[in-house]
Amino acid sequence: MVVTQSAEKVITTLRERAAKIWEIDPEAVKWENGAAHPASPNAGQFEPLTLADTRGKGAADGWPDRRRRAAQYRRR
Repeated sequence: MVVTQSAEKVITTLRERAAKIWEIDPEAVKWENGAAHPASPNAGQFEPLTLADTRGKGAADGWPDRRRRAAQYRRR
């Protein structure tokens, strides 16, 4: 159950990131087949965004760089 809830949280975050990239409402984004897609034609015409696509844009919107995060843990 914890794994399912964690996966749902990750998918919600990825949908929010795709919405931010596309500049649309997160409710207008669905996650299927490993990628974010517009939920309907009314949401816009966008190419699907995979996990890698959303992660690649993450540094600009708040996801810390993995190396920087690892360095923080080493300093403790």
